[in-house]
Amino acid sequence: MSVNEGTWVITVFAASNAVSIPLTGWLTQRLEQVRLFVGEILMFGCPRGCAVSRPICRCC
Repeated sequence: MSVNEGTWVITVFAASNAVSIPLTGWLTQRLEQVRLFVGEILMFGCPRGCAVSRPICRCC
């Protein structure tokens, strides 16, 4: 990895944190911590489960 690529990685990481941290705080106030956590688990867990079971079932 070159220095230029490393700089881009750090910049993108900082920008994503600058967006995601206030968004998480706003969502926590709108919803509840438990609902937000369960929603995140479903949002990230269900596609992974479907990807793993893709050869077995055709649900997604």
